[in-house]
Amino acid sequence: MNFADVPDIAPNLLVAERVEGSDDFRMRLFGSALTQITGEERTGKLLQEFGGPDTKTRARWQAVMAEVARTQHPVFIKAGGSRDQTSHLVFHGVVMPLTNGGDSIEQFLGALFTNYTSDEDR
Repeated sequence: MNFADVPDIAPNLLVAERVEGSDDFRMRLFGSALTQITGEERTGKLLQEFGGPDTKTRARWQAVMAEVARTQHPVFIKAGGSRDQTSHLVFHGVVMPLTNGGDSIEQFLGALFTNYTSDEDR
């Protein structure tokens, strides 16, 4: 990785942490591009607060974060979605475990990018 590229991808990054004594996670950072993609500012929010009544979004995030915590390995994501009825997107991402110098996973670093499913939507 070239750290000179970090400013280019910073808007697509997220940092999360597990809530102690819970199976929930809190977003410590949710990049501006992610806010634009999702239409929701999630910095500081718990996963349980994601997406309003959209339980699928919460369930997907919960499953990915739990898998990273359980396996202590990155999880790669590819999922479909849409912002409205005419703009269909494909989400590509990764969530990776972070430690604080010990063996336990303290935080998670992720990145999410999108592309359109058809040429006419580009």
